[in-house]
Amino acid sequence: HWAKQWAGITVQGKDIKTYFKEDAYKDAFARFRETFAGIVTKHGSTVEKTLEMFGNSLMQELIFD
Repeated sequence: HWAKQWAGITVQGKDIKTYFKEDAYKDAFARFRETFAGIVTKHGSTVEKTLEMFGNSLMQELIFD
């Protein structure tokens, strides 16, 4: 659970969201996207359909953008 209490924080000269995407979780987000796609397609859906139903703007921005 990310309570979003880090909004507005800068890390190593980058906005926290950019830092998460480019540094802290770059590899983890890539692996998550691959695993997520495999799971949803195995069960007859698509990433897009699943995100429409269960996604949120923060997930979209950080992981799938």
